[in-house]
Amino acid sequence: MQESIVKSPLAPVEDESELGEQLYCLVEEIVPDDAPKITGMLLELGEEKVKKMIADPMELKRWILKAKLTLAEDQGSN
Repeated sequence: MQESIVKSPLAPVEDESELGEQLYCLVEEIVPDDAPKITGMLLELGEEKVKKMIADPMELKRWILKAKLTLAEDQGSN
């Protein structure tokens, strides 16, 4: 039996970088242009919140919206 290379978004996370990779893939589907910056912002919220975002698409979308608003405010003040 051949093991699948692609991991499910809900697969158990072995380390922090794997958590970041899973989050990035999900964020990239929603906001491809800002995925690196938003993923970094979301990772700063901590492992437990990130795990909730990965498990709950609506939670992820709420946090992405907050991050986009923060980015827009930062760009507006420059």
